[in-house]
Amino acid sequence: MNKNIRDHFDSSLNFWAEYPEFSTMPGFKEIYKADKLRSKRKSSEIAWAIHFAYNHNSKFYNIPEKLFLIARDVLKDEEFKWSNKAVVAACEIYKQTVLTQAERSLESWNQTLMMRDKGLKEWYKDEFDKDISERNIKIISELDKQMSSTAKFFADFKNITAALREEGESKKVKIKGESDSDDF
Repeated sequence: MNKNIRDHFDSSLNFWAEYPEFSTMPGFKEIYKADKLRSKRKSSEIAWAIHFAYNHNSKFYNIPEKLFLIARDVLKDEEFKWSNKAVVAACEIYKQTVLTQAERSLESWNQTLMMRDKGLKEWYKDEFDKDISERNIKIISELDKQMSSTAKFFADFKNITAALREEGESKKVKIKGESDSDDF
């Protein structure tokens, strides 16, 4: 019996045996077909890697360097190309198939906040690595403004997280409607 993909992380099992429908989906299909091994072990590992990277229940999910860590530790290939056309397509179809709209929004915000945080830190570092006489006060002022607006980004992120939590709770409750009666 297939397990719920949202809560299943046993990568010792063959992904295609657990979730055969993915072998026909864009990106996954190309990865599956490119694997010439009869066991489809390598393509299964790639499918698990995508699952670990984008499933909100994964221990890797919130790690900023998750793609590198998954490539190194799961795929045992630090040079794995996450930018490969089939892999990109598989990642996108995975998100569209497995994640809810709220989770996809959360994923987008999460990526944006990580890039923003990294960019602002690098910008600050670049400016403050300069000799004091070379620092640009306008740039520092703009950086301060950008940092203070981060609170608004986190408020939006918090709202999406709350919507996601509500969505998860509503899925746990079975509401019996008129059409659910035992009378036929």
